[in-house]
Parts: sequence; structure tokens; C-alpha cells
Amino acid sequence: MTCTEALQGNTMYSRFTTSRGWDECVVMVGDVAGDSVEDTCELLYDRYIQSLYEHGLSAATLAFSRIHVSDIANQRDTIKNSRLYSFLNCGAVSMVEQAPLCKGPISVHSYHIVPGNRACRRWHLNHDCQCWRNGSLIHGENYRVLWLANYDGRNVFDGHAQTEGIFDAIGTRLGSRGMDLRHNTVRTWIYVRDIDNHYLDMAKARLKFFRRIGLTDKTRYIASTGIEGKAKEVDTLVSIDSLSIGGLEEEQIVRMEVPENMPPTIHYGVTFERGLRIRFGDRSHIHVSGTASIDRDGKVMHVGNARRQTERTLDNVSALLFSQDATLDDMMYLYVYVRDPASSDTIRTVVERRVPAHVPVLFLRGAVCRPDWLVEIEGEGRIPDNSPYPDFL
Repeated sequence: MTCTEALQGNTMYSRFTTSRGWDECVVMVGDVAGDSVEDTCELLYDRYIQSLYEHGLSAATLAFSRIHVSDIANQRDTIKNSRLYSFLNCGAVSMVEQAPLCKGPISVHSYHIVPGNRACRRWHLNHDCQCWRNGSLIHGENYRVLWLANYDGRNVFDGHAQTEGIFDAIGTRLGSRGMDLRHNTVRTWIYVRDIDNHYLDMAKARLKFFRRIGLTDKTRYIASTGIEGKAKEVDTLVSIDSLSIGGLEEEQIVRMEVPENMPPTIHYGVTFERGLRIRFGDRSHIHVSGTASIDRDGKVMHVGNARRQTERTLDNVSALLFSQDATLDDMMYLYVYVRDPASSDTIRTVVERRVPAHVPVLFLRGAVCRPDWLVEIEGEGRIPDNSPYPDFL
């Protein structure tokens, strides 16, 4: 197994490879500002394409992208008409307002899968007439990987009803591909507009929906991040991106728990896993959910202190990873959500000291589900494995 990762100017790149199977790559591009949104898109496109060329990637390897923007209402149409978006649209592509905490109004994170010696088929999926809800399906010999993006709340200005409607829509889409949320969905990103006022409605609707389909504390939940984020319409209170994998056995999904650091989330009435490890024959995927400065009893630690909260958050992330014989060195990327940009320098200093320099890190403005939390961190890692299950993909 080799795992090579590098940072190159405005482009961050990581790659995981084993002696068999498929390579997985993350490319992040940002910290670029043109004279206009159009110019910025062109600059990002040029640097992104250059990075793909340097690393042997292309539209044919693209699975999923997320575009973080500073003002979605005024930027979305320009971005959708750009060469950058046209290229990213070869896979699933999400767009969310979470301002990058760097130079420029836009950042891009994309995930590529490079085929090994096994065949695969790929589909790009549009799920509404505006090509907003969309997805990508990669069908390998052993598994089917389905990304769904921009599943936004519609029709009623109510966070509970929108959440129910989105999960119903995702469930229907999965059913059309022979999958379901209960057995196949391993990761969600839930964006809540005005999270201080609408998170609770989302959380109650999710709990109710999960109970109905058999996701409970006795079975498992889904690794997830619930964070401030705006979709394209001002009356959309909730939007969701999701990752599901067809062909998994129940035993391949391992709950990541560290009760000496953090209690199960159901302890305070919410329903997501702290993290999930998905075991394949040649590797494991490590999904670290949105993690904050919390103690073993579920209480916020270090209220008002951004530096100490960041330290505790990284302690919790490290503990989750340690439970699966992994470390921060194994991360493919990290997102750092910052509630108040005024604290971003303090938070960045801690992260840059604690996180290995080769791990791509994206800093974003995003309020966490409790006002007292000043920072939240999530990410994905890869470690080699030798389990009895089929290799990825």
C-alpha cells in the first residue's frame, strides 16, 4: 500500500492507492480571486484542469464535486454557465453557500476514482427539470457507489416538512437503483439555513424518519454533518448530499464510538453516528462526522474559547480515528467550519500545528448546531485493510 499526498500552490491534492483495486483522489482548488465571479471561475478551471493533467485524472474519473460559494443567490447562475461547472457536471455536483475563508469567493472539492484492472460503468443522473438535484452512479464488479447532490427542501417553508420530503425523495431514488437508506446510505451532509432556528425541526424529522425505516441506536445511524448552509432558493431551509454503497453486507459497516470522549448522539436526542468505518477487502473508508468540542456527557467544552475548542475538537477526531487504528495522517481531507470569521486565524493556527501538512484542509464559514460551538471538523480517511469482503470497487 502507498498513500501519497501533496499540496501545490492553490491546489490541494491527495491520493490513496493499494497494490490491487482502484485509486481514490481528492482535488481541492481555491484561494483564487478574479475581478468578477466569471474571472474567478476561469482561474479555478485552469488550475483544476492543470492539476488533473498532472495527476492522470480526467472527466472519466470524476465521481463527485462540491462547490462552496460566498453568495449563492447572486453567484449560482454565473457558476452554472461556466466551463468549471460544465466539467464538474460530469459527476454529481453540489453547490452550497458556505463562504471559503481564504482569498476569493469560490472553492471546489472533487473526488475521483481511478479504475484498476476491473471494469466499471458510470452514469450521470439529473433528477429534476432544472438539473439541480443530481447524482452519479459508479457500478463496479463488487459494489455500486451512488452520490446524490442538492436534494433541496421544496413546497413549504417548514424545516420538518422539508426534511421529511428530502429523505423520502432520496429513498425513492435509492429504490430505483436497488438500494435503500437503511442498508446502503453511509454518509449525509445536511445544510440548514439559519441553523440556530431550524436545526431542531430537521433533527426531529430525521429521528422520526429513521425510526420508520429501522435506523435506531440498536442498529446504526448514518455518519453525518449538520451545518449552516444555504441552497439556491431563499425558501429552502434544508438540503442534503448523500453517499450510498450498494452490495455492502451489514458487517462491513462499523460504528466508530469513543464514549470516554463523546456520548452516542442519541444521548441528546439526535441521530447520527460519530463516524463509520466501511470495510472492503483491500481498504477501509473512514467517515468522520461533524465533530465539535464536546465532553463525555454531551456538554460543550471551553465556551467562548476558539483555541481550546479547536484543540478539543481535534482530540475527539483523533480519538475516533484511533479507535480504528488510524490517525490524522490517514485523512484524505478535512473540512473546518468556523462560526465567526474573526476567530479563523486562531483556529487555523491550531489546525496547522496539529494536522499533518500533507492533508488537504478547507476552512469554511459555517455555524454549528449549537451556538456555543465555535468550530466543527469533519473529513474522510483511508487505511489499508485485509478483510474477507470484496475489494473496492
